[in-house]
Amino acid sequence: MTMARHARRLGVFLLSLAFLQNAALTAGAKAERVGLTAEFIGAAPTLDGSITEEEWGDPVAVFTPQDAHAVISLESVAAADQDKAMAALPEKVSLYLRWDKTKLYAGVQVVDEKHHNPATQKPYDTWIGDSLEFDVGINLDNQAIRWRNNFALTADGKQYGLVYGKPSADGVEGVEERVDGSFAIKRDGKTTTYEIAFNWSAYAAPGATIGAGYKLYVNPQLHIADGETRGTGQGYEDYLGFMRYGTKDGESTLFPLVTLSGGEGGGENPAPTTQPAQTKPSPTTGEPVAAAGVLLAVLSAGTVLLLLRRCKK
Repeated sequence: MTMARHARRLGVFLLSLAFLQNAALTAGAKAERVGLTAEFIGAAPTLDGSITEEEWGDPVAVFTPQDAHAVISLESVAAADQDKAMAALPEKVSLYLRWDKTKLYAGVQVVDEKHHNPATQKPYDTWIGDSLEFDVGINLDNQAIRWRNNFALTADGKQYGLVYGKPSADGVEGVEERVDGSFAIKRDGKTTTYEIAFNWSAYAAPGATIGAGYKLYVNPQLHIADGETRGTGQGYEDYLGFMRYGTKDGESTLFPLVTLSGGEGGGENPAPTTQPAQTKPSPTTGEPVAAAGVLLAVLSAGTVLLLLRRCKK
């Protein structure tokens, strides 16, 4: 075989390897996670169902159903009712986050034409109607390890703040408890306001030091129902699905990463306890890279060396 033919084959092979390597690395790349900052607050906000700029400052995020970070799942809606279900989504959602040494404060204002929550007989079914799920993560290595909390104003005027899941070794263990903290929920015209104070004594990662620099995942998720559009799943025909704030990553959603800022420094998360399976950190971004992509790169280099040697013979 001539040197020219060797060179042509080598060129085609290198192009093929480059394409496969890029595909593998792309498949293993992570979507960009939303980062939010919670500022220190000197005077705790009054939890009365009314958010003011004087108490809360500016929202850390404002989003609509059309926003790139509005992840929507109308999981129980028949295809014929999808358009109607989309129309039942909130018009706008504003998210507020503040903190002090004893509490994490979360405020959420939801502008929605209708507020429908029929869970008057079974309080722990509040998620089947309009309500706020606000999860608090305690493990930066695994966002699934978190507290699942639901807040609701039901049709009989009662306010609920309930825990549906507590952190377990690899995710969430189902429970039925009251939230460790305080809250207020109020409906005024088209706006439903949720104000929550989570006690760090329960919601901080074990072994953490609360202060500027501490990080945590949160999952602000609105459960949707309007009393008209009929869902078919979950055992509750009113339940439509949810709209959360985050980043779509394949079939899952990356929760926002919140960093505490201001006030006293010294915030510290516990040392990592787990590593993502089959991944290696990228030398440039620090993001996990698929092991298959790394292996392919190594094999590519080895194959090229062998071909070059053959060309010299």
